[in-house]
Amino acid sequence: MKIWVTDGSGAPFADLVVLPAHHPGMLGGGIPYKGALDENVPVGNADVFADGPADCLVPEAEWCICFPGETDRFAADPSALTESTPIVLQGMIEGKWLNRIGEDLAWKPASLGNNLLAQGPGITGTLARLEDGEMQGEIGVQYTCRAGRQTLTTALADLRGHNLLGLVRAVFGHCRGQQLTVEAVNCSARGPASALAEDRRFLQQVMTAAGVTPPELSTLAAWKRLAPEIAKIAIDEGLTVEPGRPIDIIVTAGADVVGRGQMTVHDQQDKAQ
Repeated sequence: MKIWVTDGSGAPFADLVVLPAHHPGMLGGGIPYKGALDENVPVGNADVFADGPADCLVPEAEWCICFPGETDRFAADPSALTESTPIVLQGMIEGKWLNRIGEDLAWKPASLGNNLLAQGPGITGTLARLEDGEMQGEIGVQYTCRAGRQTLTTALADLRGHNLLGLVRAVFGHCRGQQLTVEAVNCSARGPASALAEDRRFLQQVMTAAGVTPPELSTLAAWKRLAPEIAKIAIDEGLTVEPGRPIDIIVTAGADVVGRGQMTVHDQQDKAQ
């Protein structure tokens, strides 16, 4: 599928499209949505291959807004997206090659080409119900690493108040201007257990190692110091995916399983074969 992958962080990545839609930041205030189009996201199962021994991947549990039927009318007129627009929410693994985020603050090499959309009926609703926190559902992503079995979780309630109507309109508007086809919109990692990037304890470790204080997060120099520390600490703590071990995603709505998927990371030798 052609899925817009959203970055909702405050990091000033150098290679992303900044959208004219804002949302609440982790540390307060409104920050712009950013992102890029991943034009080939597998559904249900995926194999991801490392480029070399330095590559280290961690998954993130994220929601994706899908649309029943064709999206041509939204591509032609993004204002056709309204609060009452029917949607289907499905879970997604966003794989992150942490080592590929360096001082150049390039996001795409770390974030595109290694994503997976769960397969299943998903959770139906509208943009208004999603924004108001009226839709119920959870994602669980599990994987094995040196630190043991890890579970990442996020709930639909974590998306409440994040200007998702503004996000999808901005994505379709950008894609229309660039003559790109988009079928679904990823919502970025939301919730404290959805990703390392949302874990305040982990973020504090990274900031301490980089010698960065919260007020400095408004500067480009601080982010350039932060970026290389992310992979180092994740590796030191044994939090990166073990090659050959699957990453599983299960999406539930109450007692019902509405999405499943599995991603497997392979090392460079497997890629050569």
